[in-house]
Amino acid sequence: MIAAYGLTRSPGDAGVSCVTDAWRCRKADVDHGPLGVDERQMVAALRHGFRTNCTNNWRETMNRNGLFSPTIAGLVGLGFSMSAGIANAQDAGKNVIATPNAPAAIGPYSQAVRVGKTVYLSGQIAIDPKSNQAMGDASIEDQTRRVLENLKAVLAADGLTMENIVSTTVFLKDVSEFAKMNEVYATYFKNAPPARATVEVAHLPRDMKIEISAIAVHP
Repeated sequence: MIAAYGLTRSPGDAGVSCVTDAWRCRKADVDHGPLGVDERQMVAALRHGFRTNCTNNWRETMNRNGLFSPTIAGLVGLGFSMSAGIANAQDAGKNVIATPNAPAAIGPYSQAVRVGKTVYLSGQIAIDPKSNQAMGDASIEDQTRRVLENLKAVLAADGLTMENIVSTTVFLKDVSEFAKMNEVYATYFKNAPPARATVEVAHLPRDMKIEISAIAVHP
């Protein structure tokens, strides 16, 4: 009965036999038509056994031919570790950070979001959180200072400081004002400044001169 459904093992290499078994299990359904209840259960059980033994057969074959090494084992272990890390990150979830000491979010976004130890801060523009007034007419220096103070307030709401920032992105309406912006920016990052990208854009919200977003990490 087993042979009739193509489930016999072929002699030869264990790894090849494992692949052959899987192919034969699939082919049996096509060649022999619908199976009875008992037969389907038997085939399912045999398939499960072949899958269970497949990894061990592969390892034995590789080892016998001198191909299975600590390096391969380490790579396999690394793959499982990375998968576990991704699962843990997903399980960590996200926590919204909000504070009245920075401009309130006025759309479908948060002032910041923490996932694990990492905090992602939305871009800030020069809005005074006390008056909620935009500082569109202010100089690039004053706007830069206001933006960084807003970021500082959001960080403080999660127990962090500017020193915890590891990366920033600076959006400038006019890149020719980079030097003026940078002079103010430097006063907020005196030790081990974060990585930074600076780009010129055509327009910014409220017709501002600058916007800065950031990423920070808890120690």
